[in-house]
Amino acid sequence: MARSEVRAPIFSGENYEFWRIKMVTIFKSFGLWKFVEKGIPASAGKLKGKIDEAEGSSASEDDEQMMESYMKDAKALGIIQGAVTDQIFPRIANAETAKEAWELLYKEFHGGDQGGFQKSQSEATLYTKTRGEKGILIAAIYVDDIVYTGNDDEMLHWFKADMMKRYEMTDLGLLHHFL
Repeated sequence: MARSEVRAPIFSGENYEFWRIKMVTIFKSFGLWKFVEKGIPASAGKLKGKIDEAEGSSASEDDEQMMESYMKDAKALGIIQGAVTDQIFPRIANAETAKEAWELLYKEFHGGDQGGFQKSQSEATLYTKTRGEKGILIAAIYVDDIVYTGNDDEMLHWFKADMMKRYEMTDLGLLHHFL
């Protein structure tokens, strides 16, 4: 049987929804979608670090199925890792399963028209976006002015570059006062 090479689209942080749809199709075509969507069975997770022990020994049928699940999950994780740019990769580098990496990307980039931002329930002009447990970007939008701040330099740079690409805008520099 000939091996087919996966040619996954590369995700750079833009057009997440299109990329996600293409990736789901790829995972389904290789029979890997259930590992991305649902994760590996709990019993297969116990195999982590024990794969070498099973080689050469007569493993039970259950062990072989668990090993196969673990290997398919690793293949799906490898596809995800190979389908992101070097700038996106560090965000999923510590993920140990395909499901974990997929959910990290979903949490950061899914968000429909709001680009992953959450609208404040108490202030109509305030939006926040978080990355992980520490990074936050806060944007206040009023008519044709955008004031933004945060504690993650990469998120701030990304936001400014994205806004300048989407809209004709001028950066007025640091904010000195806000009413």
